[in-house]
Amino acid sequence: MLFADSVSVITGASSGIGREIALGLWRHGSTVCLLDRDDECMGAFVQAGGGEQVRARFFPVDINRDEDVLNRVREIREEFTRVDILVHSAGAFLYSEWENIS
Repeated sequence: MLFADSVSVITGASSGIGREIALGLWRHGSTVCLLDRDDECMGAFVQAGGGEQVRARFFPVDINRDEDVLNRVREIREEFTRVDILVHSAGAFLYSEWENIS
Protein backbone atom coordinates (compact mmCIF):
# COMPACT_ATOMS: atom_id res chain seq x y z
CA MET A 1 0.00 0.00 0.00
CA LEU A 2 1.25 3.41 -0.97
CA PHE A 3 0.80 5.08 2.45
CA ALA A 4 1.07 2.04 4.73
CA ASP A 5 2.00 2.90 8.31
CA SER A 6 1.67 6.64 7.72
CA VAL A 7 -0.38 9.04 9.86
CA SER A 8 -2.40 11.69 8.05
CA VAL A 9 -4.22 14.69 9.51
CA ILE A 10 -7.02 16.17 7.42
CA THR A 11 -9.04 19.27 8.32
CA GLY A 12 -12.46 19.70 6.75
CA ALA A 13 -12.79 15.92 6.58
CA SER A 14 -16.59 15.68 6.74
CA SER A 15 -17.31 16.82 3.18
CA GLY A 16 -16.02 17.82 -0.21
CA ILE A 17 -12.34 17.70 -1.09
CA GLY A 18 -11.25 17.03 2.51
CA ARG A 19 -13.50 13.97 2.74
CA GLU A 20 -12.32 12.57 -0.59
CA ILE A 21 -8.63 13.12 0.24
CA ALA A 22 -9.13 11.46 3.64
CA LEU A 23 -10.86 8.46 2.04
CA GLY A 24 -8.12 8.18 -0.58
CA LEU A 25 -5.32 8.25 1.98
CA TRP A 26 -7.19 5.74 4.12
CA ARG A 27 -7.78 3.38 1.17
CA HIS A 28 -4.02 3.46 0.49
CA GLY A 29 -3.10 2.41 4.01
CA SER A 30 -2.79 5.61 6.02
CA THR A 31 -4.21 6.02 9.49
CA VAL A 32 -6.31 9.17 9.20
CA CYS A 33 -7.01 11.78 11.85
CA LEU A 34 -10.24 13.47 10.79
CA LEU A 35 -10.64 17.03 12.02
CA ASP A 36 -13.98 18.78 11.63
CA ARG A 37 -16.80 20.37 13.57
CA ASP A 38 -19.12 17.41 13.17
CA ASP A 39 -18.48 13.69 13.19
CA GLU A 40 -20.50 12.71 10.11
CA CYS A 41 -17.20 11.94 8.34
CA MET A 42 -16.71 8.87 10.52
CA GLY A 43 -19.71 7.17 8.94
CA ALA A 44 -17.97 7.07 5.55
CA PHE A 45 -14.98 5.25 7.02
CA VAL A 46 -17.04 2.75 8.99
CA GLN A 47 -19.14 2.02 5.88
CA ALA A 48 -16.14 1.83 3.51
CA GLY A 49 -14.24 -0.41 5.91
CA GLY A 50 -16.86 -3.15 5.96
CA GLY A 51 -15.71 -5.58 8.61
CA GLU A 52 -12.10 -4.40 8.56
CA GLN A 53 -10.44 -2.50 11.34
CA VAL A 54 -11.02 1.19 10.68
CA ARG A 55 -7.78 3.18 10.84
CA ALA A 56 -9.52 6.49 11.43
CA ARG A 57 -10.05 8.71 14.43
CA PHE A 58 -12.29 11.76 14.65
CA PHE A 59 -11.11 14.89 16.46
CA PRO A 60 -13.77 17.60 16.90
CA VAL A 61 -12.34 21.05 16.17
CA ASP A 62 -13.39 24.54 15.19
CA ILE A 63 -10.36 25.85 13.30
CA ASN A 64 -11.47 29.43 14.02
CA ARG A 65 -10.64 28.84 17.69
CA ASP A 66 -6.90 28.72 18.39
CA GLU A 67 -7.34 26.89 21.70
CA ASP A 68 -9.39 24.19 19.95
CA VAL A 69 -6.66 23.66 17.35
CA LEU A 70 -3.86 23.55 19.94
CA ASN A 71 -5.77 21.00 22.04
CA ARG A 72 -6.31 18.72 19.03
CA VAL A 73 -2.64 18.99 18.02
CA ARG A 74 -1.65 17.93 21.54
CA GLU A 75 -4.05 14.98 21.44
CA ILE A 76 -2.77 13.81 18.05
CA ARG A 77 0.88 14.08 19.14
CA GLU A 78 0.15 12.10 22.31
CA GLU A 79 -1.73 9.34 20.51
CA PHE A 80 0.30 8.99 17.28
CA THR A 81 3.65 10.70 18.13
CA ARG A 82 4.08 11.89 14.53
CA VAL A 83 2.27 13.26 11.49
CA ASP A 84 3.46 12.21 8.04
CA ILE A 85 0.85 13.98 5.90
CA LEU A 86 -1.07 17.18 6.68
CA VAL A 87 -3.98 18.35 4.51
CA HIS A 88 -5.67 21.63 5.39
CA SER A 89 -9.00 21.57 3.60
CA ALA A 90 -11.30 23.26 6.10
CA GLY A 91 -12.93 26.42 4.88
CA ALA A 92 -12.39 29.38 7.17
CA PHE A 93 -12.72 33.07 6.56
CA LEU A 94 -13.06 36.33 8.37
CA TYR A 95 -15.90 38.60 7.39
CA SER A 96 -15.60 42.38 7.43
CA GLU A 97 -17.00 45.37 5.61
CA TRP A 98 -14.86 46.35 2.60
CA GLU A 99 -13.85 49.70 4.06
CA ASN A 100 -12.59 48.01 7.25
CA ILE A 101 -10.13 45.72 5.46
CA SER A 102 -6.48 46.71 5.74
